[in-house]
Amino acid sequence: MTRLTVATAFENAGLALPSTHIKSNTNNRDGTPCCRSVQQQAFTVTASHPLTWADAHGATVRCLNVQESAVLMGFTPTWKLPEGSRLGIHAVGNAVPPPMAGAILRCAIEAVRVHASPSPLPIPPHAESNECGSHALSPSHAKRERIVSYAKFRSLKRRVDALEVCVMRGASVDE
Repeated sequence: MTRLTVATAFENAGLALPSTHIKSNTNNRDGTPCCRSVQQQAFTVTASHPLTWADAHGATVRCLNVQESAVLMGFTPTWKLPEGSRLGIHAVGNAVPPPMAGAILRCAIEAVRVHASPSPLPIPPHAESNECGSHALSPSHAKRERIVSYAKFRSLKRRVDALEVCVMRGASVDE
């Protein structure tokens, strides 16, 4: 996953930048507004307070709209966002950025592939002996535990496989 500047994100989306700076609703220690150039990364997009376009001195130009906030979060133009400014800002601000969600899912899918085995999981060596004291499992109990663990693993693998299908079909999850 690549970190982008505000300017690069807008360029990739084919949108013009309304201003040279962006600011959050917080202040620096000296009381001045927290303001960044569009050549830097954006502040975090939140559901409660939209980011604001500003000039170089921190004077407000206007709030970011839903589409602009979605661009900063990594949503593609094909995503269907709620109608209306307030609902859209809340939806985008509460969302997991699609590129990050895609990266997490790809890692989970790869982890399942790497650890997938066609046969049940082996019985741990200590489970077949009484060397562990009263906590040792009998061979029959260990076999039941192995079968239950394998069933849980297969269930997880089916879920990840289903997520993989969704990721592969969805044009909105970027590399």
